[in-house]
Amino acid sequence: MDFTRRFSIAHPEKGLENGYPNHYYLVIKNTPKSILDEIEDIYFGKHFYYKYQRKIKFLGNAMGTEATDEQVDNLLRIQEEFGVCVSLTMNTTTFPDEFLLDQALQDDFIEWIGKYYDKGLRSCTIGNMHIMRTGKLQRRCPDMHWKNTVNHLISDGQQVADTIGCGFNTILLDRSLNRNIKELKRIYKFLSESHPDIQTSLLLSESCLYRCPFKLEHDTVGGTISSNYWGEGTALSTLSCNNWKSDERDKLPRNGINMVVSTKEFLDEYLNTVNILKSSGRLDGNRYNIYTEDDIKSKNIKLLRSNSMGNDDFSLYSSSFQKCYDLNTVPFDRWLIVQPTDKDDNLTEDNFKEYSEDFLQDEFWLSDTGQRLNRILLNCRSQCYNCHECERAFGIPDYDSSVVTKDIKI
Repeated sequence: MDFTRRFSIAHPEKGLENGYPNHYYLVIKNTPKSILDEIEDIYFGKHFYYKYQRKIKFLGNAMGTEATDEQVDNLLRIQEEFGVCVSLTMNTTTFPDEFLLDQALQDDFIEWIGKYYDKGLRSCTIGNMHIMRTGKLQRRCPDMHWKNTVNHLISDGQQVADTIGCGFNTILLDRSLNRNIKELKRIYKFLSESHPDIQTSLLLSESCLYRCPFKLEHDTVGGTISSNYWGEGTALSTLSCNNWKSDERDKLPRNGINMVVSTKEFLDEYLNTVNILKSSGRLDGNRYNIYTEDDIKSKNIKLLRSNSMGNDDFSLYSSSFQKCYDLNTVPFDRWLIVQPTDKDDNLTEDNFKEYSEDFLQDEFWLSDTGQRLNRILLNCRSQCYNCHECERAFGIPDYDSSVVTKDIKI
């Protein structure tokens, strides 16, 4: 299995808004080539600001966070110096009425993206199907690689075909397909036979509930209130995510349609049907702002893969996912995210064997029960009300919906 350009990773923005223009560039500069070679692109957010009826307005992305101008310059510098593609993300799916009706405003938006294209940008996510269907973006930026957004919820072969028809050439598939390998195989067969140049991408982890009833509203307000969605007290998340992630049910895979890959066999099911594995992380700037620029330089802070997000003293680090795969360092989902660290690659066959003996003897996903559940998850299609295998595997009483697991007092 070859992992060259298999991963799409996020540019960390929340937490790096002020006073950190060079952090990410310096970390990438220190990062081993073996890590960089496995990156398909680094995606970043940016807002398009415009004046309409004497008001300053903007549209941009559902996360509501953006890279600074200095950070964008450094991202393009990363692309030029290290050969890692960078990708602009404009993934909001709800555009204001004036944008759809005012041709001059559309033209301003297209030219705004065109200026990044002129600087070297060659990859862009667009959340609006209408503007893509006009063909204006494609004419202004003929060599751009166009991606739809995962928020389009593209979950079957027909939707893939229709999205290609709108002008996209990388299809970001819905998170739900992490639980539907059979449909992934159908999509792969269709593209292999009819559109071999089209790539697909699948989001590894975002911990969203399957077809969450709050998702559309969350994405709609996310562009304006951003991470203020999260919090306590009157925060909107107390009505949604934080509600069902606040007790023992949080550990159940049904409460987040993340990719679970505890063996090579299960990982290969995805790798043989999808081109790119995408990870979230645009809100993770706090992993970087704990360092100063001098720290990054003197301590050689770099991106590595690690099997733990916790205590560094008990973690292994790898300078490529290829090595993790070749050494069979299960469960693999622990290694799928890159993170900044001052540690060095210490992954060897002997070290992993010792680590497994010390820390993985009771690992649920390596047990017979965990392996059985992992196999079910590949094709369960998240119909939890009629399954309850997650609850029974973890010893929790059956329940039909996470949305009503706990009373809420407002």
